[in-house]
Amino acid sequence: MRRILLLTDFSEAANNAIHYAQHLWADFQCEFHLLHVVISGQYTTESLLSSPPNENVYSALLHKTKKELLQSFEELSANNQNAKHSFRYHLDHDDFLDAIHQVVVKENIDVVVLGSNGASNVKEVLFGTHALNIMRRLPHNVLVVPDGFQFRQVRRVLLLLDRSDHLHDLHIRRINDLISTIDAQLYVLSVDPDSNANELQIKEHFNKETPYHQVEGVPLEHAASTYAQTNGISLILMVGQMAGFVDRLRGNQGKTNLSKLYHMPLFLIRD
Repeated sequence: MRRILLLTDFSEAANNAIHYAQHLWADFQCEFHLLHVVISGQYTTESLLSSPPNENVYSALLHKTKKELLQSFEELSANNQNAKHSFRYHLDHDDFLDAIHQVVVKENIDVVVLGSNGASNVKEVLFGTHALNIMRRLPHNVLVVPDGFQFRQVRRVLLLLDRSDHLHDLHIRRINDLISTIDAQLYVLSVDPDSNANELQIKEHFNKETPYHQVEGVPLEHAASTYAQTNGISLILMVGQMAGFVDRLRGNQGKTNLSKLYHMPLFLIRD
């Protein structure tokens, strides 16, 4: 059974990502965990006054949000008629990353799913700077789905590799598991023409006919965007420690050129 953590702030972007995840793993036994994290300082006097009497402060703060989360959970459960899928929900009042990490560890989560509005400035992404922290710091597999991206069957997956990426056994296993799960063809694009190690790994552990291309002198985001559009790619994979994921794409103005990649979902495979 696969265990998928669905992050929600009750927005359209979050709902779209949840919808995508259900379809991506439609043919597999999955336990979906819906998580909403209440960040300290988000509450107002109004939220306290609207809570039932005789509640302690913590319960009062969470009352309204818990009601909204329960409603979302019930709608999600009712609308999904897939007998292979089951659902649970979690509400936490904690540091954002700590809350996610705790659920991942406790529930043995395989993938964390979140939605994004696809803005080129990472600070404008869903959850604001929290999305950036997830991509940079959360040591777990992450699937990021652009807002408005409608699910379509994933037939071709693009693995992006640059000079800082070195495939090892765990990467290989997780990539193999994903492409076999969704029955997709793997394509590989490397922007490191000086190293053949990753190509040897690809040829050894995947289909020998796996398309493998190397480019030189082209920024990763530009090469990936062009390659994806010309080869019918509908899901992008990146591997390794993602602390450098945003930094590798950072432009001269200190803003991330995610818009070049963000016309389709990104699957970040951790070490």
